[in-house]
Amino acid sequence: MKESYHKGKILVVDDDENIRKTVKLRLEEAGGYQVITASNGVEALQMAKAHNPDLILLNVMMPKLNGIMTTLRLKGAEQTKSIPVIIMTGIKERDEMVLARHVGAADYIIKPFESAELLKKIERLLSKK
Repeated sequence: MKESYHKGKILVVDDDENIRKTVKLRLEEAGGYQVITASNGVEALQMAKAHNPDLILLNVMMPKLNGIMTTLRLKGAEQTKSIPVIIMTGIKERDEMVLARHVGAADYIIKPFESAELLKKIERLLSKK
């Protein structure tokens, strides 16, 4: 029997398939979210327009279009500008986090992260919608 998703739809974007699968599983099991995935920024833009997710979890370092440029494009498009974006980064430099906020990301999380920390950030942002 398929579980019904009642908390919302999340787009997870990361070029690492293992990270996409792990985050998807954690969000579906622990959070009750419907999760769709993309492997780069170009795919993320297409998926965001096609599926209108409630939130986007977006890696910074990706091929084709990185997370910062993807966020800029999402925030610049009428259809996707109001979708909250959480930037995922393995980079512990403050500059990346400041830049992510500057281009419109609602929050960020440093990889590796605990599921509970991610769920708390997601729930906080979705409760504002």
